Amino acid sequence: MYLEFFGLNDNPFTIAPDPRYFYLSQGHREALSHLLYGVDSDSGFVLLTGEVGTGKTLLCRCLIDQIAPGTEIAFLLNPNLDVQELLASICDEFGIGYPAGNQSVKVFVAAINDYLFDMHKKGRRAILIIEEGQNLRDDVLEQIRLLTNLETNERKLLQIILLGQPELLTILAQSRHRQFSQRITSRYHLGPLSKKDVGPYVAHRLAVAGWAGGPIFSPAALKRLHRESGGIPRLINLICDRALAGAFVKKRQKVDEKSLKAAAREVTGSVFKPAAQVKARWGVGATVAAVVAVALAFAVFFAMRPEATRITKRHEPSVPVARTITLTNLQPTEDSDEISTPRAFARQGEASLVRAWQALFRAWDLRLDPPDPETMEAQAARKGLRRLAGRGSLENIRLLNRPAVLTMRDGKTNQAYYVALTSIVGERAEIALGDTIKMIALQDLALDWTGDYAFLWRPPSAFDQDIKPGDRGDMVVWLNRHLAIAQKRPVVAQRNAYYGGRLVDAVKEFQLSAGLEPDGIAGPLTIAFISGAAGSAPPLLVDRRTE
Repeated sequence: MYLEFFGLNDNPFTIAPDPRYFYLSQGHREALSHLLYGVDSDSGFVLLTGEVGTGKTLLCRCLIDQIAPGTEIAFLLNPNLDVQELLASICDEFGIGYPAGNQSVKVFVAAINDYLFDMHKKGRRAILIIEEGQNLRDDVLEQIRLLTNLETNERKLLQIILLGQPELLTILAQSRHRQFSQRITSRYHLGPLSKKDVGPYVAHRLAVAGWAGGPIFSPAALKRLHRESGGIPRLINLICDRALAGAFVKKRQKVDEKSLKAAAREVTGSVFKPAAQVKARWGVGATVAAVVAVALAFAVFFAMRPEATRITKRHEPSVPVARTITLTNLQPTEDSDEISTPRAFARQGEASLVRAWQALFRAWDLRLDPPDPETMEAQAARKGLRRLAGRGSLENIRLLNRPAVLTMRDGKTNQAYYVALTSIVGERAEIALGDTIKMIALQDLALDWTGDYAFLWRPPSAFDQDIKPGDRGDMVVWLNRHLAIAQKRPVVAQRNAYYGGRLVDAVKEFQLSAGLEPDGIAGPLTIAFISGAAGSAPPLLVDRRTE
């Protein structure tokens, strides 16, 4: 209804997967590159995961436009099928004939094999794209894996692109699916849009729809849009569509922050309150489901580990926390000022790095002397400590349970600075620079935090290398005991100190809850998280007795 008012040729914020509106953010570029690499490699599975509304389907449709001619592509949009129904659907999508009423898996597979061999002889390829992969049953996953067994010496005859929500990663990390996981040649987790991408994203869609004027959304409105949507493209579209409709009703050519906030409230069906935990129930309605999508997307985004395949979590961590802190519900408090926010430290910029590490050393009852980042690791090593770093969420930091140096970025000046997070009590955090300590609300801390953290760790005396499945020894005994404590399970003594079976599965489950790659290998980060979660040896970030 607002198209004519704004001079638009089309709805710029349609949620249909129209490739014309595809905006290549940095994350989408990386995802597309991974997909193209996987397709070009002619082997195994290609996996693309991401929260609801992040653009997986649209990305796949753009991929199809770049696939070379001579490729047959089949889509399975609803894989909630049994094995026979799945095979029949594949045949239907590729146009493969089979006897009417057939229920024989053998007949279906034979028909698919004949088709694929015929395609290969003709120099053509076949790609199967399966959406909503988290809904696949175990027996269906296994049948899909078996379909890729058909191959020549050079290539697989059927390539499969699997799309799914984050819980698919949890499913594939389980030991019973290790054969499937080993065949994934390329994988990527698609996160939400960053704050800097929201403005260009909105401008791009408006331009494609025919808008040729100046900005419709004010800078403050765009900032609010990112906050309310969590960077989820689908939510951005819904909120922008409602905001334009509201502007049309009021005959305004611009959307300000107040109008944007009102539009977001109508879309999500909730009023955002400072420091309030977003509570939602599945099944209440689409509007509440949208809020849940935002919260889960941020938990995924800020739990990504930079040096590894981006594995995220969906389920609650095994170690209980006081409350789940995700960035979607974090708004600056109405009466916030420099005293109640970390920006009181922001003016020190890069110079704050040394003072943050001084505070972290002090948390360990140590002194950083000389106060020099260049010698920091050496000074720590002399005290039996190692410096570790990662990227995660406040929920992950709670689980790590160790004081840490956080990398911050001032939202006003875009200047980087650092603070030491030395304690969490309820919904408040103690941050420090040198001798200066402040207590602030967690939501205010989260607003400037980039997600990067570093901390000091004292390895167990028996730890000298990564613990891998099949290993034995004292560290396996340590791992079994401390992981049980961290996961609130009874400690069961091991007879042969062997790392395998259920213990490996328990480590993978814990790694998922910590935002680490669930590979079952207990390296320094995994051991450090388990140690902190088990509450072994101070300093600890959270006193579990107060929760």
